[in-house]
Amino acid sequence: MNFFLSHDWLKEFVKTNESPERLARLLSLSGPSVERMKNFGDLWESMVVGKVLASGKHPNADRLTVNQVDIGGKHVQIICGAPNVRVGMLSAVALPGARVRWHGEGDLVTLTATKIRGVESFGMMFAANEIGLEKYLSDGIMDISFTGAKPGTPLVKALDIDDTVFEIEITSNRPDAMSVVGLARETAAITKSKFLYKENRLSLERSRELPLPFSATVAEKALCPRFAGIVIDGIAVAPSPWWMQKRLLMAGLRPINNIVDITNYVMLEQGKPLHAFDAMRLSPPRNVGDEEGVSIVVRRAKKGEKLQALDGKTYELSESMLVIADKEKPVAIAGVMGGQASGVTEKTTRIVFESAVFDPVSIRKTARALNLHSEASNLFEKGLAVESALPALARAVELTLQIAGGHVTSKLADVTTKQLKPKPITLDGATVKRFLGIDLSQKEITRILENLGFSLTVKKCRFHVSCFMFHVIVPWWRKNDITMDQDLVEEIARIYGYHRLPSTLPTGALAVQSPDERKEFFWERRVKELLRGAGFTETISYSFMSEESFRKLGLDPQELFRVTNPLSDDQAYLR
Repeated sequence: MNFFLSHDWLKEFVKTNESPERLARLLSLSGPSVERMKNFGDLWESMVVGKVLASGKHPNADRLTVNQVDIGGKHVQIICGAPNVRVGMLSAVALPGARVRWHGEGDLVTLTATKIRGVESFGMMFAANEIGLEKYLSDGIMDISFTGAKPGTPLVKALDIDDTVFEIEITSNRPDAMSVVGLARETAAITKSKFLYKENRLSLERSRELPLPFSATVAEKALCPRFAGIVIDGIAVAPSPWWMQKRLLMAGLRPINNIVDITNYVMLEQGKPLHAFDAMRLSPPRNVGDEEGVSIVVRRAKKGEKLQALDGKTYELSESMLVIADKEKPVAIAGVMGGQASGVTEKTTRIVFESAVFDPVSIRKTARALNLHSEASNLFEKGLAVESALPALARAVELTLQIAGGHVTSKLADVTTKQLKPKPITLDGATVKRFLGIDLSQKEITRILENLGFSLTVKKCRFHVSCFMFHVIVPWWRKNDITMDQDLVEEIARIYGYHRLPSTLPTGALAVQSPDERKEFFWERRVKELLRGAGFTETISYSFMSEESFRKLGLDPQELFRVTNPLSDDQAYLR
């Protein structure tokens, strides 16, 4: 799973002066691998703010317009096919020499002044995905009137986006690193910098004397080890502020509205999916001003139940699937996607924030059975700790009160059905030396592990002054992948730097093959050489094929073995 990390966002949680280039190298050497870097300052060279002064129809094309645009002391003519061009708007303009990606696809193309259908055009006005932002800000060209920037202002300055984004490959055993905070912790340990993140605490201060009743029941305790929720009233749903929108865009997510954006923002920041329900649309139906409480239950779906999800599709649920329900019906497929009927809209004034932890196997099976995958399900499938629920919920409440207003109007509903107490791991200093081939000091080992969030005590050996033992407590965000002393040695090795470890050639004798084995491999190699010499090509192909391929061969797919949950339609049948 790849994660897009903003360098500016990272620096909110770690104090470092490392350049993006050096930081990418250090992370790749000792932590998650940086696959690509995207520097918006370089990508957006020769791109400025333009103001549309006049717009008229193209004489030779019905769908094109001819626009007069002020780019800062100079008026130019630009042909555009977007439907949202209007006089007076501020748009992003790519001048000749700028590099863009047509419709967000293919390679970068260098623009030149040209003629389109016989009319001269100086550069172009473009959509967000044509310049490296993964999703559209709107349908058509970028409307950046909200910036109030002067025509001719460099685009990177107008949008305050002179930033570098790292595309980082995160292995499936490290869900803690699939977040800005997790990668900041890694960065701090690798660069020996100060980690600035402070875990949010949930404030239950209310502006009303009597809180709104809110209850949560977990019927399937094994599938939902924790469910936390709270009600916020008096919010105003609106577009998010630009600082939030730009971070979502750089991470590949499309801004929706401030409440939905907050759930996505917290998911990116802390690696913990959340969901927001419109409290007034939960059953039984209520009117604004009603003080009847809100009730949520986490249960298995009932036979025949269906749910229209936020993607607009209706899914038929089975009794093996976990759902979040109100008093009458499911309102979300747990850990996968919410329902459209209880989704947040511009009319929403009261919300229920949910922060839960679900069984990863259950989520994986549900997502595959429905062929419905989301950012949330991808995280839940990796296995999240029950301790992640409250900090994420507290952060969501904090952001909501900050940008959407309102007040907390219910007590916190927090149901914990399963919580594992961390077991100390014993690590011998001699074990570290035996595996790594170097003699690290007690102080160095302690520094590395504590910077990664481990708690440890040191005990000296009775008979040898240089001998020491560590009793290590694994932090909650690493419970799933740190289980024994060898895992701790690996953590020490990567932060110390594999490239700094001594390298020696392996020694010892190779296993001797029997005469029969040598004879068998000899003829195998000889046959391959003869076939290649005769013009044949050796191929090693997949064991699975598509239905279309079999039909082309004149075979009936009904007579073939089909995979129950194929990874793709191209690999659905056994070859």
